[in-house]
Amino acid sequence: MKNRNLNIAMLVVVIAMMSLFTACQDEYVAPYVDPNACNTTDVSFISFVKPVMDTQCGYCHVSGYSSGSLANYDDVKAFASSGKLISKIEGSMNGFMKQDSTLGCTILKIKAWVDQGMKNN
Repeated sequence: MKNRNLNIAMLVVVIAMMSLFTACQDEYVAPYVDPNACNTTDVSFISFVKPVMDTQCGYCHVSGYSSGSLANYDDVKAFASSGKLISKIEGSMNGFMKQDSTLGCTILKIKAWVDQGMKNN
């Protein structure tokens, strides 16, 4: 009887541990944002994109960073032109961005800036 109880207890522990590992995913889905509620008209690099890059990305992506600097317009434009900027903010780097109710709109605005020609305005 003791062996059976021990086996059951071990099985419960193994199942619990397996569920912990499968529950921990790196996948993050940004909250839905109504595009009509987020003003993406004429997104400015100077007043919007640059401050986001400084606060959300600047602590790692500084001049000389091996994966690319996001310290100035030319750096951000090159990163965006390669497709890496949108890919990162929508995917793997999303977890590094401040998670709040404005995140979805921030992503929409950066995508709009790229779609609008990445103007240095």
